[in-house]
Amino acid sequence: MGVDRLDRKPQGPGVLALPEGLAGASTDRFGALTDRPSDAFYDELVMAAASVLDVGCGTGAMLHLARERGHPGRLVGLGPDRAALARARSRARHRADIEWVEGTAAAAARWDAAFDLATMTSHAFQCLVTAAADGTVLRVDRTSLRFLDVAKLDAFLIDAGFAVEARYGTWDGGPVTGSSREIITIARRR
Repeated sequence: MGVDRLDRKPQGPGVLALPEGLAGASTDRFGALTDRPSDAFYDELVMAAASVLDVGCGTGAMLHLARERGHPGRLVGLGPDRAALARARSRARHRADIEWVEGTAAAAARWDAAFDLATMTSHAFQCLVTAAADGTVLRVDRTSLRFLDVAKLDAFLIDAGFAVEARYGTWDGGPVTGSSREIITIARRR
């Protein structure tokens, strides 16, 4: 389709999985995700969900992999980067069964409760401090990027209508500690 404008881990309808931390995403020179510890974490969640929205999908590596591994349901990638979405679409020339939508996380509201799982991988949930009144990022000043701590993240999720179900400090399910490089959160719509 074209681009529109606009046990360990809980599973089931209304699950939101997102990382928040200090470690950056690993990508190859084409922007595709490489094998990382987070890949297995997300793969398990994605393959268990009937429908998936990947917010900040980049080049769509996670959704392409899910389809290649036999995910039978609806897969939608949402991102603001036209070039990355073009790359995602070009990787799927032989199929049109993944939807690619240009937009920001705020645009996801149009799909209220339409997906069993929404993900934000590769630290897409960072706070960008320089934006226009309409939410358009004008520029990203890497020295100004900051990450939410657990308390602020929980408050944000509660205000957005989610309840935290699980929290990890490592991709293999370890606890959040003072030295954790990740804050991996599983939240469900209340």
